[in-house]
Amino acid sequence: MIDAFYLNYDISVISDAVSSPHRDAHDYALNYMRQYHRAKIITSDQALAQFRADAAAPNKDDRPAPLAAARPSYAEWGRASRTG
Repeated sequence: MIDAFYLNYDISVISDAVSSPHRDAHDYALNYMRQYHRAKIITSDQALAQFRADAAAPNKDDRPAPLAAARPSYAEWGRASRTG
């Protein structure tokens, strides 16, 4: 996931497909990924719905545009967060 973050990919984490021995550690890790890696936390049902929607799109023009181009890179995001 770290490489995906630094390469400015959109990151989705399927919350009910990852685990931890303790519920608080699980919640902490998901919140950490959401806050510091801009991860979208989704359920497996949401992921399946998105996969089906993407597969049903007749051609590439009907699929959602990548968000990475619209979002700042890690370096730009870091500069913006320091300047306030």
